[in-house]
Amino acid sequence: MTDKSPAAYNPTPEEQAEFDKRLAQATEKEDSEPVEQMVDGQRVVWAPQAGSQTAFMECPLFECLFHGTRGNGKLQPLDSMVKSFQGWKRMGDLKVGDLVQTPKGHRVPITHIFEHSQRDIYRVTFDDGATCEAGDEHLWKFTVPGYSLASAWFLADTLAMKACLDSGWSVFIPTVEPLPMPQGIEASPLDAYLLGLWLDGNKPVLPPKLFDGVRKPRSYRAKPDAKFIPDIYKDAPIDVRVAVIQGLLTDAGGLRGNKSALYSTTSGRLAADMQYVVRSLGAKCRMEEGGGAYRLFIQTAGKFDLFRCVGKWDRVTKHTDHELRRQVTTIEYIGKKD
Repeated sequence: MTDKSPAAYNPTPEEQAEFDKRLAQATEKEDSEPVEQMVDGQRVVWAPQAGSQTAFMECPLFECLFHGTRGNGKLQPLDSMVKSFQGWKRMGDLKVGDLVQTPKGHRVPITHIFEHSQRDIYRVTFDDGATCEAGDEHLWKFTVPGYSLASAWFLADTLAMKACLDSGWSVFIPTVEPLPMPQGIEASPLDAYLLGLWLDGNKPVLPPKLFDGVRKPRSYRAKPDAKFIPDIYKDAPIDVRVAVIQGLLTDAGGLRGNKSALYSTTSGRLAADMQYVVRSLGAKCRMEEGGGAYRLFIQTAGKFDLFRCVGKWDRVTKHTDHELRRQVTTIEYIGKKD
């Protein structure tokens, strides 16, 4: 059998010596100069790690090949929940071929799975109360106002983001786009806006038997946690989820300043469901509990209309001076996990 594979390129002694020299210099560096590049019309700053990444970025050769270790950038523990097109799944239960959602709402298939054994895991908490767990080498897109231009985004791992936070800088990540829910309902058994009105205490119609244990509105007064958004609406198309939120906010929704809406309920279950739906639409939703009530503070930055009442919606600033972002408040080491 004839080997038709191309011959391997052997660098000259001078080229090898120059690369070894640059690699040694790059390894000694604590910080490397960031590289700017335009990606999808946005200015992105690449911050290579000291070592082979820095040597690659500074390589003077016209052509060079860089091979990264497998699994870089996607390091999360196996018990993390991932949004797939078959619903939420544990990271450890995902298989090659499963479709998962991107921050832009697109679906992409899993092509490879690589195992990581006993890696350092951190809990990342954001200003709206959301949390997630990520490994030390999980890659993040984040910006650090004041350290760079407000429009500059960094692509770096958890430890780099933590270093910025520990140094006193403010760190922000982007929010997702409104996510489609393909497993949702095609035709609602009850108009989504009317459902929101009814859940808030209005009774435009008697609801169908959407959930067990709730037949009449008066049962809600006795058991506040009997109020909840049925799963078929939580996993419905974008316009249906928006209509549910609009119905809930029609009477009880208030304003907090000119950039966020306020909703209050005595049902912890309804508050959690509403927070889930709002976040699935790419908005920020912070919950506070006290005095027997749950208060939700909602920011959309114009991603969707919170109110059908023109007077209320006109008083909310639809667009801030930048895209809607989550601020990282803490990054805490929690131990080792697979």
